[in-house]
Amino acid sequence: MYLHLLEEGITVIEDLASDPLFGANDAIAGTGLRFYAGAKLVSPDDHVVGTFCVMDDEPRSFSASEREVLAALGEEAMEQLGLRRRLAARTGVGR
Repeated sequence: MYLHLLEEGITVIEDLASDPLFGANDAIAGTGLRFYAGAKLVSPDDHVVGTFCVMDDEPRSFSASEREVLAALGEEAMEQLGLRRRLAARTGVGR
């Protein structure tokens, strides 16, 4: 199942080789990757800054509860980035 990153918070591609968008992509085919699940990381001002993702070299299914965990980990990653940014602004450390 494929959910477009720009439309949904979670993108899951259970088999990259059979996905119409990624299956024909030489950059993906050469990696040996077959599974991808990613939660987009969105800044407080609504910019997508990256993804928190898991990958595998075998096709996999991804349950609703696993999607929830991935979304929570993505949210936690953004919270940690925000804390680091605020600390750097206050202390000048990490600039």
